[in-house]
Amino acid sequence: MGGRGGGGPTPAAGEMTRLLREEAGRLRLTAPDDALAGALGELLALLYRWNRRINLTAIRDPRDGVVRHALEALVALPVLPEPGSDELLVCDLGSGNGFPVLPLLLARSDLRGVLFERVARKVDFLRAAVARLGLAGRVEVLETSLSGIDDLPEEARVVTLRAFPRPERWIPEIARDRRACRVLAWLDRSTADEVSSACRHYGAVVSAVELPTRTNGILLCVG
Repeated sequence: MGGRGGGGPTPAAGEMTRLLREEAGRLRLTAPDDALAGALGELLALLYRWNRRINLTAIRDPRDGVVRHALEALVALPVLPEPGSDELLVCDLGSGNGFPVLPLLLARSDLRGVLFERVARKVDFLRAAVARLGLAGRVEVLETSLSGIDDLPEEARVVTLRAFPRPERWIPEIARDRRACRVLAWLDRSTADEVSSACRHYGAVVSAVELPTRTNGILLCVG
């Protein structure tokens, strides 16, 4: 796995929360409420603290990190399934540093999460973050490599992925074989176009949201 994060003082949780509110205003996004903003500040501060020892993010500027990690994740809130009588299971593929899935789990208390990550030191970070944020009762972190969609729990209702290898393979397979699942994928435009075409071939409902946080970024919603 990569080298040390290094570089400058580690931002405190309060500073990250302040930056979060500022950047939400600049981008004209709905600001998280106080509880969610505080939790995201804690998560981002933890991310940058661990990033001094293991490579969890290449985004060194905390202000950019707020935008690309937290606010970019929250763009998915309007396209999550509506809350129901039961908890919804979210499976995150290649969870890495916990974004985008942890902000969604923090924002929606009716969601359960299973986070799949193969790198042991990233698993350590994810488990520390889950414990720190009070998510241990409804989030499980698995140290494993996924070989196919049969590795996903049958009860999964949402699948999230960002920077996961071969989305052009995984997302159409889920659209074909797991009709009860909604896939939320953070992609570049060309990959999103390719995946959209393949998913529509199987009759899946596909929509795309341009990410206000970066040029050429797409949040693809399938199912």
